[in-house]
Amino acid sequence: MKKILIIDDEPSITAFLAEFLEMKGYQVETASHGKEGLDVFESFNPDLALVDLEMPVMNGFEFCKNILGKHKDFRIIIITAHLQKYNSTDIFELGVKKIITKPLQIQALADAIQEVLDA
Repeated sequence: MKKILIIDDEPSITAFLAEFLEMKGYQVETASHGKEGLDVFESFNPDLALVDLEMPVMNGFEFCKNILGKHKDFRIIIITAHLQKYNSTDIFELGVKKIITKPLQIQALADAIQEVLDA
């Protein structure tokens, strides 16, 4: 069973995504910001992370820099409503696999997850 880490500071999005992904057969853990995500990453050892960019304590960009600096091939999909605040080229250069904008199209997200996990 593939494991997915969801890092998002919006509890309603986190709960919805966790429930949806568990129904799809994934094992899911969640975190409400990047620093918590780093801790969960170490104990959970996920196959993929869904990461919001705008979060308190540690934003998604910093989380990605930290994880991909140590685990170059780890798979991350950014989910954000604030892409305009970031340079998508910089995000992809870190090693992020995909960026999906909010509001989420749930089937597009499911397809992206499958595509990234199969790559």
